[in-house]
Amino acid sequence: MFPIQVIAGSDKTIHIACVGDSTTFGMNIKERKNLSYPAQLQQLLGDNYTVGNFGSNGATAIRTTPKRGPYITRDVYQQSLESEPDMVILTLGANDSKASFWNEQQYQKDLTLLLEEYLALTPIVLLGLPAPAFNQPGEWDVNEGNLVHARLLVRELAAKYHLQVVDFYSPLLDEGLFQADGVHPNRYGAQKMAYAVTNHLGL
Repeated sequence: MFPIQVIAGSDKTIHIACVGDSTTFGMNIKERKNLSYPAQLQQLLGDNYTVGNFGSNGATAIRTTPKRGPYITRDVYQQSLESEPDMVILTLGANDSKASFWNEQQYQKDLTLLLEEYLALTPIVLLGLPAPAFNQPGEWDVNEGNLVHARLLVRELAAKYHLQVVDFYSPLLDEGLFQADGVHPNRYGAQKMAYAVTNHLGL
């Protein structure tokens, strides 16, 4: 039985923190507060759960990116720590993949640091595989080639810490699940992400 199901068997309200970038935030989704992936996850799970959206547009795991790029410089980072989550879903990599930012060793190191901070709060941390990118070269600069390596590193990190991985990649291999930019999921892509979590948890 998955640990979150054990908690669900009690009278406790389960707090889930969705940590990530604009894919988590729900950038440019109309009615984002109701249709981002964390919002749709909340609807699927019901009143015994509280799902927090701690996504931030442009955020990176890498801590040396410029212009307040690092997730740890964002207000939502501190808010996520203070939310006292029972479970964290950590998904970063799209912005890290940009050619001007990408450094495989730095990504692995800084994602590990962030992971360990959340593991200090709860043993139930799921690592999200970054969604695919269908953008044209130069548009948003998200690099699918680098994301291939990022996903491998996420799996390696999960194995090292004996954690589970939520696949946000395979269910979104249909370009029709994305907005015109080819990077940000639309409401239907966000729905696929929410179902990926519930299916993974067996809920």
